[in-house]
Amino acid sequence: MTSRRTFILIVAIAIGALAAYVLWSYIQGVEDDLNQGAERAAVYMVVTEIPEDTRGDDARRTSIELREIPNDIKPANAVTELSQIDGKVAASTMVANEIVKVGDFIDPVVKQTSFSDLLPEGMVTVSLSVNRVAAAGGFLAPGDEANMMILHDGWNEAVAAEGEELSEDEKELNEAIEETIYQQPARYFYQKVKIMAIDDRLAPRAGDAVAEGVTVTGGGIITIAAPPAAALKIMSVPSASVVFNLLPDGYEAQVFDPVTAEELLDGRLPGEIEEFLTPYGPEGWDAFIDGDGEGVDTDPLAFDPDNDSSIADSPFGGGSSDSGNGGTEEPAADESGDATVDSGSDGEGAGTEDNPFADGE
Repeated sequence: MTSRRTFILIVAIAIGALAAYVLWSYIQGVEDDLNQGAERAAVYMVVTEIPEDTRGDDARRTSIELREIPNDIKPANAVTELSQIDGKVAASTMVANEIVKVGDFIDPVVKQTSFSDLLPEGMVTVSLSVNRVAAAGGFLAPGDEANMMILHDGWNEAVAAEGEELSEDEKELNEAIEETIYQQPARYFYQKVKIMAIDDRLAPRAGDAVAEGVTVTGGGIITIAAPPAAALKIMSVPSASVVFNLLPDGYEAQVFDPVTAEELLDGRLPGEIEEFLTPYGPEGWDAFIDGDGEGVDTDPLAFDPDNDSSIADSPFGGGSSDSGNGGTEEPAADESGDATVDSGSDGEGAGTEDNPFADGE
């Protein structure tokens, strides 16, 4: 009985081995059929594990061989000459059957460089947590330059000094503030800010392999480089109020006025004003891109450039009608009938540059 069981076990093992061989032969035949006539490409492939920091000169002698693979699966950044890894070290551990690519071996100096070594002299880092919308829709990437915009939480209304009443013009302005659609007035805090990293992704350095295509992120921790004095200002505003705008190549920083008192009092939106209509001027996108548009204004919210009213330039100034308390002085009407308010030339008015974050108290 024991001999019979042994015989049956041997037969079962033999049948299993035969089935495995038949399956392997079938798969090999399918692969041969698929590869028959397919264009082949030579690549350098890892044959034994290459530990991190292994010198390229050593790896090429013991762990890398030239192999052929179907051309359509050859990486675009595959190493074409082993001399490309000479004098470099493995950036991370590489396993068998891995194709050697540009960037797998890097300069040992770069490998040992800390993040602080990447900062230019005189710069410090500032990190802000922003969502995908604030990170240019998720298209912000390490190495980019971007404008940094700040969103304010509402406006500062004029407040009468003790024992005094608001003027009619100040009352009119307060009513406009309550009714305006501009409920989170925006201003450019800094322009052309250098993005050093997003989360743990660093800006590419010279000689680094750069992936093709656009990488979309979900926002995250945005780390920028700035001089210490600028860093103090950036960290003085809450991250939730920060929005980054991507910039085209060749962008030059310039001054843009925020929403003015004239817009609030006028009540119309840019799309309702003949001189503007679109963000690109009345002729639209194509004319703007071609440079043929008439009346295209880089600051479509500048209603009256000849008006040097402090409130028009800085609607975020203090709210008291007593200039000594950081407010505005008696308003006067200009020729168009719109109210203009002078915050005074004694340096005590709450103008944009003097006190952009006045709380109105």
